[in-house]
Formats: sequence, structure tokens, C-alpha cells
Amino acid sequence: MYSRLRPFGLRNICRQPTRYKSSQVKIKTTLDSQTHELSDGRFLGFAEYGHPKGAPIFFFHGFPGSRFEPEEWDDLAKRLDARIISVDRPGMGLSTFYPNRKVLDWPADINSLAQHLKLSRFAVIGGSGGGAYSLACAKALSPEQLKGVGVLAGMGPWEMGTKGMNTAQRVLLNVGSWWPGVMHLVDDSIGRAARDPDPEIFEDMMAKQLFNLKGEDRAAFDNKETLQILTKAARESYRQGGNGLAEEIRLVTSPWGFKLEDITFKTVRLWYGTRDRNTPISHGRRMAKRLPHAELIEYPGETHFTIGMNHSEEVLKQILRELAPAKISTLNFRRTTFLNQQLQVLQPPESLSSGENTKVKMPQNDYIERWTKLHGKRLDHEERTRKREARESHKQSANAQNFRGLRAKLNQQKRRKEKIEMRKRIKQHEERNVKSTDNAGPSSEPIPEYLLDRGQEKNAKALSSAIKERRNEKAAKFSVPLPKVKGISEEEMFKVVNTGKKTGKKSWKRMVTKPTFVGPDFTRRPVKYERFIRPMGLRYKKANVTHTELGVTVQLPILGVKKNPQNPLYTQLGVLSKGTVIEVNVSELGMVTAGGKVVWGRYAQITNTPENDGCVNAVLLV
Repeated sequence: MYSRLRPFGLRNICRQPTRYKSSQVKIKTTLDSQTHELSDGRFLGFAEYGHPKGAPIFFFHGFPGSRFEPEEWDDLAKRLDARIISVDRPGMGLSTFYPNRKVLDWPADINSLAQHLKLSRFAVIGGSGGGAYSLACAKALSPEQLKGVGVLAGMGPWEMGTKGMNTAQRVLLNVGSWWPGVMHLVDDSIGRAARDPDPEIFEDMMAKQLFNLKGEDRAAFDNKETLQILTKAARESYRQGGNGLAEEIRLVTSPWGFKLEDITFKTVRLWYGTRDRNTPISHGRRMAKRLPHAELIEYPGETHFTIGMNHSEEVLKQILRELAPAKISTLNFRRTTFLNQQLQVLQPPESLSSGENTKVKMPQNDYIERWTKLHGKRLDHEERTRKREARESHKQSANAQNFRGLRAKLNQQKRRKEKIEMRKRIKQHEERNVKSTDNAGPSSEPIPEYLLDRGQEKNAKALSSAIKERRNEKAAKFSVPLPKVKGISEEEMFKVVNTGKKTGKKSWKRMVTKPTFVGPDFTRRPVKYERFIRPMGLRYKKANVTHTELGVTVQLPILGVKKNPQNPLYTQLGVLSKGTVIEVNVSELGMVTAGGKVVWGRYAQITNTPENDGCVNAVLLV
């Protein structure tokens, strides 16, 4: 759907960003149009505001929006010693369009940008449509790296609905949920004006739309500088066309790929206004209930646009507290130093006057490995391990006897899979490669003339004979002793088995009344799911096979049922009735191919009625 509107010359666009006219608001910083190349060749556009060496905070803009959104926070961030890094999402601003992306792909891009900027710890704030990406970072990034998470009037998951939103917002999201290409129609009108070289055309269009706002939202844009910043951010979002916006609305109106209940970050701060008509306060309250560790702050009377203008200082201060280094008491510091010396893992801190907490850089489970390397294992370690493994089978047996209901079914399915794998492993150990050629050196004794060709087998000859043999088997060119057999009805073949404890018992199970063959790897399905029952007393593994040319009868193992002439279902169940073609192991007969290879399996047809005779008699098909 997006292929016909793919942005052209995207790499050149990222390297040579479009410059606006001088009539636009003056740029306060020279770091507002930077790019970082990711490992997959994409570019990530970002801007920096505030103090260049302050506490780093990544800001994720709304929808539609761009990296210019937090520009009005520049002076405030400098006063608070904060470094705000605003990032363009793929397809908007300077970031390369990324089709079919996921919300959980965003933390990897932020991690790459943080490594590029040499940031070991940072915080994130997602505003409006960027709230989902802020929560994705809380889900995917490590707590040692991510120190603070905030959602500023962010939209909740799509299952929370659009109740409480304004009409235009609800129509756009509901239409975009089943047709994201609606953003291309928006791009044809608004995007064309946004990409016009004259910025005043887009400013006039935005002023007309903002004029329709009511109350506090309309008063928020009476400031001309605020209006210019919003216009600049919105104009940059349409820079590459409608592809990025269409992809964004697809992600907003679909599952995020994770559950809010799975986010274990220590504190997720939520800021919402009670009169917000874009992302209603109900989203914030429901998210606060579902997040394990959330702190919801409600601002009475604030709207979607005024909350970021009137409470920006409070928002930044709360996030900066998370980035401040934690202080510990002298007693806790002494305990930490004593434990480090005992474990011989960490050295005492160089400066004792700083009072900062020395955090352990080694994962918790690595202490056991290091202790083992330093001091060795217990003297009875092997014996304890052996006894523990021996107790496992008894423990599994006791659990299987005590399980009931669904737990019993799941345990039985697990044990069945384990038995199948165990039998496969045993079969692999028992298999032996039967080769007819002797790869040993030249013999000192004379070899008969008729054995010379066997010792020096030619690949071409063996290949041709194998191909002919496969063709004959595929075409079934055999002289079948019994071309026609009497049919067997399902009433004669199956016996209905009633199951269930209630009065009206179900009759969906069938018991096979004829002899059958099951392979060595056969494992019964759980009783709850078994439809056909093949009794143990009617299972045969060997057949009395007669070789018509040699005139001998040999008892050979059955390898499988090739075809039952009665019904394909009987073939699948391995029913051994009169006229059934079976495959037997003829390696004991010493039959070899023209190339000298031992013949392993041959087909034979059953000529008797096994359920009456108590055995399986067959004739080899040669």
C-alpha cells in the first residue's frame, strides 16, 4: 500500500536538510538538525535543547509532530541543567522511513543513539502519540541505563477506545484503524502546503484550524512564538510525505506488542489534564491501574495543549530527580565495602568523601561462578548431583499421579513429547550404515572375477539403477497376486466406544477390530484427544513373507503399511486386511542391487485374513 508513495532521495534529504526562510522563528540552538546513522543504514534525526552537558532526557514527539516540539523548553532546560534530545520517528523529519515497523523496535534505535552520544544513563518522556514509545523503552531497556520514564498526556492502548476525544480525533483514528492510507489524503491537502517553500502558507492554514479551538486551547496559541514553534514542528512532520504518518497511525490503532502489566520499571510518571479532549483523562487513569508501578498526576482544568506550557517546569524537575545520583549513609557504605572485600569482586571506591553509592557492575548470578573458580566445588558435589537427578523421575511420577484437570493434560502432553524424543535418540544409536563396498586397502589374496565389480563400484551405474528402481516403485509395476479383494464396511471395521460419565454418553471414539501395525516410534495420544483405539492384542510386527522366485518363506519385520485397498483412512491407521500392500525388511535375504548395495525394504501383499489365522502371510512383490 505504501510502495507507490515511497519517499524519493531520502538519504540526500537527510544529509542536506531543507532550510526555512528567515521569516520563520529564529533557531535558538545550532543542534536542531542532527542525524545518526543506524546499523541497518537508516538515519535517525534529532535535535538538542538546553544545557549541552546537562542531565540527558529523550523526548518523543506527538502525532503528527517532529523533533522541534520541545523547542519552547530550551530556556527552561538550560536553567535546570537538563539536556533534552528530541528524536524524529521513522518517516517524519530527518528519520528514514521504516515500513512494517513495530513499537518495540524503537528502544533499539534509542539505545543506538545513546551509545552514539556516549550516554550511560538517561530518562525518556513521551508526549501525546509518543507515550507508547516511552512505555516501550520502559519495557525493553535495562534499569541500569534507563533511570526515568514519563508520559505527558499520552494516548493509551487502542483497546481503551476513543471515548472522551473530540470528533475530528475520533474520526481520524477510527478510519485509520482499518485504512491507514487515509493519511495520504491528509498529506495531499495539508502536506502539500507544509512542503511549500513559503512557510506563511502553512502558517495561515494552521491559524485557521486553531481558530476553531475553544476555551483554553485557543488562548494557548495567542502567543505568536508558540504558534510558530507548533507550525514548525507540524510542517517538519510532512517533510517526506504521508508514508511515515500512515505507518504511525497503523501503530497507534493496533496492539503495541506488549502488555502494560508486564512493565516492571520502578516508577512510571503520568501527567494528564482533566479537560483534555485529545487524550482524555480516562486513558491516564486506566493506564495507572494496569501499570504495576505508576504515579498519576492530574492537573484540574488543563487541556492537551496547556499542560505542557503551564507545567513544563514541574514535569522536568520530577524526571531530573530520577537522574540525580543516590546518596547512602556511612553505615550502608561500610557494609557494602565489607561485602565487596569478602567476595573479592569489587574494589573499594577511590574517593571516600564523595559518599556516592558504588553499584555492582557484575550480574547477580556471576557471583556463584566466581566463587566456584576461586574456592572450587564441594567434595560431594558429583554425588549430590547424581542423587538429585535420580530423584527427578520419582518426583515426576508423584506429580503425574496428583495432577488433575488441565495440569494433568499439559503434563501428559509434555511427557509424550519427551518420550518421542527419547525413542528417536535410541533409534539413532541403534541405526547402522550398511555399505556393500569395501573401502579397505588392496587384498593380498586373489579375488574371483565376479566380485571385482563389487569392490570398485561406479557411481554412475549405482545412480542409474537406483533411479530405475525408484521409477518402478513409483509406477507400482508389480504383479499383484490379489488384484481384487472384498470390501470391508466401517461398521465391521470399527466398534463405537461410548465415553463420559453423564447419562448421555458421547460416541465419538472408535476401536479398530482388525489387526493393525504401529511403528516403533508410536506413542499414544492423551486419552482426552485419542479418537481411534488400536488394541495391543491386535498389533502385529512381523509377517510370513514368501519369495516366489526363491521358493522360500521367511518371517520378516514389517516396516510400514504402503496401501490398504479398502480406504485411505485404513492405510493411515495401519490396518492389516487381505490385499493390503506392506513394506517388509528383506535385508536378511541378502538381496543386493546391480550396484552392489544391500536392499533394505521391499513391498509385499497380504494374502490371508489375519484376524482369522492369527498371523500375517504375504507374498513378496518382485
